[in-house]
Amino acid sequence: MFCIPADIPPELCLIDDERKAIYHSKDSVCIWVFANRQLRDQFVRESAGMAKAERESYYRDRSIMTANELRPFGQYNEVVFESQQCAHASFQDCEFETCQFRDCDFSEATFVNCRFIDCDFYDCNCNVAKFQRSRMRQSQFYGCKLTGVNWTILDWSGYALEPPFSFVQCELSFSVFPGLVLPQLLLHECVAHEVDFSHCDLTGADFHQTDLTGAYFHRTKLDQCNFEQAYNFSIDPTHNSLVAARFSTPEVLSLLTGFKIKIDSE
Repeated sequence: MFCIPADIPPELCLIDDERKAIYHSKDSVCIWVFANRQLRDQFVRESAGMAKAERESYYRDRSIMTANELRPFGQYNEVVFESQQCAHASFQDCEFETCQFRDCDFSEATFVNCRFIDCDFYDCNCNVAKFQRSRMRQSQFYGCKLTGVNWTILDWSGYALEPPFSFVQCELSFSVFPGLVLPQLLLHECVAHEVDFSHCDLTGADFHQTDLTGAYFHRTKLDQCNFEQAYNFSIDPTHNSLVAARFSTPEVLSLLTGFKIKIDSE
């Protein structure tokens, strides 16, 4: 083993070593960083035996051929990412504008200080993904798995009139939103079991045909919300604001559960 003292940039030290490939010449050390270990291993295999200049040229050429392959850093504009295998991957300081993500695996991935502007996610696995200090604006999720996501760790500075994201036919169970201000939030035909909406401002939110089994509403502002055809919700009207909220029958009767009264169905 050879240990050579060096002044390593702090941002490089934060990256998992399994995502790095290290090569050296007589006068320099090159550290290649990849989105995940699988991409690192692939590059090591394909560039085996190459000299420094040849390896750099190969990497540049391959980057052009695989321009839609996600890297741990960078800016992307109007790029379509398909079937990216990025489970457990880490991304930092990335910016995505008007991008599409289709059938990608981001399960347990970490996005630190990233930006998603007008992006669409289709059929992606984002279970337990972390969006630490990241921002979203006008981004939509369609048919995605988002179980166990803590939405409170995003960068929420500056949001006011509209939510940064919407969900259609998504799995959101065990996600947490407590204390967030999300007027006009849209959850259409979603599964939202045990989701924590406590202390949220959800004025005007739309829960159309969403399964809210075990969802937690406490001191939540639900004024003007649409619960039509939503089901399995349990909302105590004495601990939540429901001014002008809309409900369907018979589901609206669940609002009376806490009063322990009997209702004659006839």
